[in-house]
Amino acid sequence: MGDFSKLNLFSAPPITQTNEKCMKKILPPLLLTALLILPAVLFAGLSFFGERHPLEKRVVEGVPFLENSGNQVEVVFFGYAGCSFICPNALIKAAGAMDSLRTERPGISAGITFVDINAQTQLNRAETYGKSFSNDIRGINTDAELLEKLKKDFSLRIKSDPVNPYDIDHTDHFYILNKKEGKWRISRVLANISDKKTLEHAIISAL
Repeated sequence: MGDFSKLNLFSAPPITQTNEKCMKKILPPLLLTALLILPAVLFAGLSFFGERHPLEKRVVEGVPFLENSGNQVEVVFFGYAGCSFICPNALIKAAGAMDSLRTERPGISAGITFVDINAQTQLNRAETYGKSFSNDIRGINTDAELLEKLKKDFSLRIKSDPVNPYDIDHTDHFYILNKKEGKWRISRVLANISDKKTLEHAIISAL
């Protein structure tokens, strides 16, 4: 039998010129794939893709804009004035759903609340921003204390760009809340990609 004592079972084979050429061919496509996938993974971390959300049926207390609402149902969306893509599309969709429901069900006790999460710069333009999409949308500005409470109540994830504080990554769900027996509960949580009909159905179901 041969002498196995001289074998190093943990040593890697030497990198030959052929192996090095193969690695050079393989690495660029792998890096490109990683760069393409990473933004999607990061976005998915702030988005909800599922049938049900663990927050549903949670009671939310001590939130001024809910306590001051005269509606039975509120569609709440968290974003910021000046958002270039996600917030405008979401508010247009929500406004469209509410327009359809008001036509089908005159006097429906429901509304839309846009909550500006940009407490750092205190722009105080949430109401103007919301009304630019629909008169059904009321805008709520936040301060640091209220924002911390909302983060806990709605499991919000908010991350400002360290280079540009006006660019904020944030949870982009639609929260449909209803008021029953004097308490506000989260009835449904819908992903931002939900279509208008799905949003309409969730509002009707919450009544």
